[in-house]
Amino acid sequence: AEGMGVELMHETCLWFFAGTTRSSLVRTLELLLDIIGDGSHFSVERPDTVDHGVDRALEIRAHTWNKPVVRASELDDGYSSIVRRAAACDVVCHYVDGLRLRVWSEEGTLLDRLRWSLRSMPQAVYTEHTSLDGISLTVGEHDLFYEQLIRSYVNAPYFVERPALTHQVTTKLKEAPCRFLLITGEPGTGKTAFMAWLADRNPKWARYFVRRDQISPLGPAGARSFLMTAGFQLAARYPSAFSQDEVEISIRQRLTRGGKGSLVGAEIGRLVSSPFRRVTLDIMQEVEQTEGMVRGLKVHEWITDPRLIPYDDLQHMALYDPADALTRTHPNELAVILIDALDEQIGQPHEGSILQWLENAPELPGNVRIVLASRPADTALATFRARQEPWLSELTISPDAESVRRDVRQMAEKFAEQAYIIEALVDHDLEPSAFVEAVVGKAMGNFQYLNAVLREIDRSLAAGDTALVGRLLRAEEIPETLEELYGYFLRLVRNQLKRSGVQISAAVSEGIEFLPAWQGLYQPLLGILAVAKRELTLEQIRELGQIPVLYHWLSGARERLVQFLDPDDKALRLYLGSVPEFLTNSETRNTHSDCYLPPKEW
Repeated sequence: AEGMGVELMHETCLWFFAGTTRSSLVRTLELLLDIIGDGSHFSVERPDTVDHGVDRALEIRAHTWNKPVVRASELDDGYSSIVRRAAACDVVCHYVDGLRLRVWSEEGTLLDRLRWSLRSMPQAVYTEHTSLDGISLTVGEHDLFYEQLIRSYVNAPYFVERPALTHQVTTKLKEAPCRFLLITGEPGTGKTAFMAWLADRNPKWARYFVRRDQISPLGPAGARSFLMTAGFQLAARYPSAFSQDEVEISIRQRLTRGGKGSLVGAEIGRLVSSPFRRVTLDIMQEVEQTEGMVRGLKVHEWITDPRLIPYDDLQHMALYDPADALTRTHPNELAVILIDALDEQIGQPHEGSILQWLENAPELPGNVRIVLASRPADTALATFRARQEPWLSELTISPDAESVRRDVRQMAEKFAEQAYIIEALVDHDLEPSAFVEAVVGKAMGNFQYLNAVLREIDRSLAAGDTALVGRLLRAEEIPETLEELYGYFLRLVRNQLKRSGVQISAAVSEGIEFLPAWQGLYQPLLGILAVAKRELTLEQIRELGQIPVLYHWLSGARERLVQFLDPDDKALRLYLGSVPEFLTNSETRNTHSDCYLPPKEW
């Protein structure tokens, strides 16, 4: 069990031997929830020792309760729980206190199916942590509104609120023709942080963030996922717009004497159930005597799974119909929806994407505004701009704008106000204003550039590198573009490691005790993180990169590269999407060949 990453908790241990149908697994999971209760713990595993060719049944072994083994064939169909959509054949689960579900599967499509199922359930929170032995999903208080992500931005050190940009947005949203507001800006202009600020300031606004950190996806980034998320958010904020039943069927029939035919109270060819409203059936039939068949309701096709609802129906259920209801319940209020990182849709399959939906969406109701943030992408956004031109407003965040430069300056001033920075400035005979002027001048309106410099100052102070701290505080030597800055910092690391080696683990040494530090440790560590789409532990990086060094060398490399990494004690990922872009971009091969990491190699 330890080798599989399974935690054994308290005295109760339940084992699945899974190799049967999805419906059997669903019924078993539902039965388990009823057996153990919400406060118990159980672990689930599919051992490799099971001979699926001999025993395809699904078994439960309750070790501490002395209950008999229950086979899948004996389970009743009547159990119901929130795992109904989440279960899939050959998916192995680990459930803790009703809050955590750890999933292992050799087949990636099953995990994708499970991700979508949890994302589409309003009563389940979906957070994710990838490890070599599986994917952890947290189920509990639903972070439907991305509160954790928003807090990570607005509560970050040196965060600035961008009031001038906020005023521009609110002014454009009030304009009558506006239905879409497209905000564009180059990397580093603070688009995602600004969208998080808008969401924080306007809690009623719906919001949809594609990525957590410009690298790690938050879930499926398609039109269906967006419509489901927006619909559930609007239902939570404006329950009155969803208060009425979507379908209410009431049937009253009385039959005193029937022949050999059949009686149907109501017959429906196709019924599509909204995920956001109820379908109420109230059927009463009184039959004294009949020789035939009596049916209360006959439905030829009843669609209840949100994944099967046609886009045209889903967009009206989630957005258009509630917006129409809001004109009556909240006549003076706009329903605003934020969509961050629209450019992430570029390069992805167009079919079913948010961008495709935006291109083809019918005219939005007059009380709906959709605010989009994207990098400049004139070609990819051309169709959207052309089709929605009558209702489209645009706003460009230019790093040259005075308001942007003012916001960057405010961020630098917040950094310079800290006691330990003031002390460092005094040690180097510098005034805070001189530091601010120098670093803001180099940043040229780019928040990512400034943030990278501030992080390296913090790292150098912690490492006691007084000479480098002085050069950074004076903004000496540092180049003027973000890409050049990354190259400069990486060369600092390489130069410090020129004569350094890392010790190889005895298990794989084969007579070699040391490797060059950059080639043997730092380069593969950065290479793995540059292509990874999720955070990784040091152990995972060592295995994926086949890095044959002892663990403490990995830990040391982590400390040296801290300016490139997200501050997380449990796992590692590169701090911003622009870092892996720089490392793996073919242009880097031409301009900074010593920094280039071929993505296919890693």
